[in-house]
Amino acid sequence: MNLYIADDNVEFAEFCAEVATLEGWHVKTCHDGSELLEALKMVTEPALILCDITMPEVDGIEVIKTLSDPEGLFRIRFITGGLMTNAVAARLIGDARDINVGRFLVKPVSLADLRAVFVEEAENLRNMASTKG
Repeated sequence: MNLYIADDNVEFAEFCAEVATLEGWHVKTCHDGSELLEALKMVTEPALILCDITMPEVDGIEVIKTLSDPEGLFRIRFITGGLMTNAVAARLIGDARDINVGRFLVKPVSLADLRAVFVEEAENLRNMASTKG
């Protein structure tokens, strides 16, 4: 399974990537929303996106407003350490654009919670892949 992480907090992104790799995910780490959007242009199979809401330049709100997913390949989980209103707004925008948005994660995220997300999302992606194929 493929995972794209976008977070300007390098330590947190590396933590997520390390846990995901141990859980069997193929990980691409991005440090801002523009790098994430560029990487997602090449996606051809279902993928999970962990996207921080608050990043410089292109933030999570801009990502979800710009993201194109006509094939229905993406599931996205927003991460926030700030205002919940921004995460809720991002979710509403995603829902309005028919992008699969899961529950958001609130920093700090525990190891157990992160592992649970990866298990749950692996199942979601397998279900997406089976309905596409």
